[in-house]
Amino acid sequence: MMDISRAGLCFQCFADSDRPGDYSTLDIFASQSDLTIRSVSFRTVSTAVKNGSAFSTAIMKRCGVRFESLSSEQMEGLDHYLLNHTSGQA
Repeated sequence: MMDISRAGLCFQCFADSDRPGDYSTLDIFASQSDLTIRSVSFRTVSTAVKNGSAFSTAIMKRCGVRFESLSSEQMEGLDHYLLNHTSGQA
């Protein structure tokens, strides 16, 4: 996970992995906190292939997704994470 907000998140994955458009829900886990939000409905809004580094042959892509129809429990978990584990800067 690279970025997260109340509206959605951005993550990085291998370019040859399945497209995010092939899925309609995701689970969010953050190892540095107690965040676990399951079955979050989303819509893919962006996908961009990133240039590889000189030290790696892996090609990565950055994917942006927008959350859709979060339950009150999911929103409470997200709000708690944003308040306690992010800088709040855009």
